[in-house]
Amino acid sequence: MKTLLLVAVAFAVGIVCGKYEVWKGPRVKMALLVVAIFVAGVITGALTLRFTSVRSDVVAQQDNLDVPFIDDPEVVGQWQTVDFVNTIGAFSPNGQSLTGEMVLDELTFLPAGKTSKPYYTWTRGKLFHRGDRTAADYYIKQMEGVDYLFVEWKSGDYVFGHRRSRYYVLKRVAG
Repeated sequence: MKTLLLVAVAFAVGIVCGKYEVWKGPRVKMALLVVAIFVAGVITGALTLRFTSVRSDVVAQQDNLDVPFIDDPEVVGQWQTVDFVNTIGAFSPNGQSLTGEMVLDELTFLPAGKTSKPYYTWTRGKLFHRGDRTAADYYIKQMEGVDYLFVEWKSGDYVFGHRRSRYYVLKRVAG
C-alpha cells in the first residue's frame, strides 16, 4: 500500500514539474497534486474518511407558520441592522454591543406580507422563515425619536439547541 502512495506522489510531482504534459497550467497541476495525495492517502489507509450524520435523537424545533395574514402598516419600509442583543432591554441607541459582520444586515418589509428576502414573510408581530420553519416575534419601539425594530433571531441555536433567542435591532431608514 505504501508503494502505491509513493507512485501516486511521484506521478503528481511529475505533473507539477512538467514531465507529463497532459494537463498544463499551475492551478490544474496543484489541484492534481492535492487529489493524487488525497487518493493515495485514502487507499493506503494513511487518511481515514469519517462520515457523520445528525443524531436521530435531536429534534429540530419548528414553529407554527399557519397563521393568517394581518396587515401592519407600521412595519412596512426599509430597516437597517444596528445591533444584536440578548434582550430588548439591553439595547442602547448610544452604543453597539455587537461588532463585526451581522447575518441580517437589512430587511425591507413590503406590503401584503412580503419582504426583500424571498424566504421571509410576515404578519402583524411575526416574521416567518419558511426554510427554517420559524416564526419570530418582532416589536417596534421608538427611542429618542427614532423607530427601532426588534426581531427575535431564531437561528440553529434555537432550532436544534432549543436555546433562548436573541434579538436583531434594526433602525428605520425609509418608509
